Amino acid sequence: MALHMQRQLFGLSADGGLLWERGPLDSPLNWTLASDHLILTSAGADAMVWVIQRAKPPAPAARIGGRLVASDGQVFVYNSTGVYRLSPDLQTASLIYLLPRAFPDTGDAIALPNGGVLVAHADQADARLIALNADGTLRWQRSYAPARQARSAAQAKARLVASDSHVYLVLHNDLSTSNVTDIFGVGTDGNRLVRIFAGGTRNLLQEDLWTVAVDRDHLLINYGGGNVTALDARLALERASTTAAQDLIANIGAQP
Repeated sequence: MALHMQRQLFGLSADGGLLWERGPLDSPLNWTLASDHLILTSAGADAMVWVIQRAKPPAPAARIGGRLVASDGQVFVYNSTGVYRLSPDLQTASLIYLLPRAFPDTGDAIALPNGGVLVAHADQADARLIALNADGTLRWQRSYAPARQARSAAQAKARLVASDSHVYLVLHNDLSTSNVTDIFGVGTDGNRLVRIFAGGTRNLLQEDLWTVAVDRDHLLINYGGGNVTALDARLALERASTTAAQDLIANIGAQP
């Protein structure tokens, strides 16, 4: 187990004993598992990839920060400027897809169930879902800007969740008097978004905005007001896809 507190990173054994301590270290931004490695990125001016192997203390790797994705036996990093692929030894990062600079902490990236990487990226001109193959070539892309309720990209956080073979786009919209969370099922080729959930709060705690898949069917959603909602996402998607009242973001086809 790894624990970050007061700019220190601690490694703990299964019985709670201290294995190692490393610091000062800025707050971890993101983490992923690859093989027998725990890989994390730190935020701040000294953004870096750190690698933890079993009970060993963290070792510094590539000098880059962002959201980590393990897919197809490779590790990728998405940040506000593009998508990068880490070398097999995790010591260097190569740009594989350049993106217009995004607003901070408004995007996300995950591994696609059928391989490759899906990115949610919001810049001044647009907000897009971008599916990439493992070699960095474009598979498809589409705009999700019409699904956004917030007035600007800086006021909407996009998060991506994969559950079994389904992918969901979660939009946290910061409105003037409340925060609204919308969840959309994403078509396998990006051809449509189907709204399956809408919720919100007037008592927002920014740190508590999260959505996580707990099994192949269900999502847990915390939209910032102190309550957690359990959603049968598979059933919600099936109903939304088969009813005449489905809420589609239409007429925005996938671009080759």
